[in-house]
Amino acid sequence: MKALYRNIKALRQQKGLTQMEVAERLGYKDRSMLAKIEAGKVDITVEKVQAFADLFGVDPVDLMGWRADEGLQEIGLIYGQLNAEGQERLLEQAEMLLAVPKYNKKNHTNNAKEA
Repeated sequence: MKALYRNIKALRQQKGLTQMEVAERLGYKDRSMLAKIEAGKVDITVEKVQAFADLFGVDPVDLMGWRADEGLQEIGLIYGQLNAEGQERLLEQAEMLLAVPKYNKKNHTNNAKEA
């Protein structure tokens, strides 16, 4: 469930919406409930998960973080929040990690088989 709350906050920020704007669109009285949801302090109903997904234009499964590529989705959300310079730096850092054998699936798998 932690991914759900993290994704709600990340998508809200990516869309440039305030907590109050999202709260109003989803029928909450004020932003405090949304702040509690984003902090993972309260659970939400399946209907609200669907409402958040509809608002953000994503599949509820993705919002919940239930896909196998959850890490890719998270990176995509972070990437979307960065300006052009930040996006470039993120890609540079990812390429640097690929050069480290213990972080590279291909190299790490081959090394493990050899051992």
